[in-house]
Amino acid sequence: MRRAFTLIEVNLAIMVMAMGVLGLISLYSLGYRESQQSNEDVEASALAERNMNALVTMLSDTNMTWTAWNSIGTLPSGGRDNSGWASYFDFDNGKVRSNPSARAATVFDTVKGKCAGCDGANASFYTGNLECGLVVRQERGRCAISFRAARRAGSIVFQPLYFTEVYFQGDPTK
Repeated sequence: MRRAFTLIEVNLAIMVMAMGVLGLISLYSLGYRESQQSNEDVEASALAERNMNALVTMLSDTNMTWTAWNSIGTLPSGGRDNSGWASYFDFDNGKVRSNPSARAATVFDTVKGKCAGCDGANASFYTGNLECGLVVRQERGRCAISFRAARRAGSIVFQPLYFTEVYFQGDPTK
């Protein structure tokens, strides 16, 4: 009598192998998605550094007057309930407002306009391939700058927040 594998044993072995192969195949899509997210995070970080460094350069210039510094306030502004990051949301439908990058560019240009004669005044806001959000909040001698970027405009609020502070460096008597 010869010993051999039965049909049930062969089918079980094939099923176990198929489950293992399918598990490996599903990891490829996960790896691809994580790779895309990593690339987006690196691009967002580079955008944050570029745009925030330009603002820091402008705001820390010694030619900045105290009057111009105090007039910055919170940008974007839209009243008590719609300033800063809240201005990026449409609370009626629970979504991010359309074209957040245009709003962020307006914030950048507003700060640049208050820095007449500053060294960084020739800088411009850059978005690359991402939708960006920018908030500047001035409180006395400190200015807080926060930035977010995302591939999809509607997901900007779920992205990492890049943050820096600038302190007034100009002449407080002007």
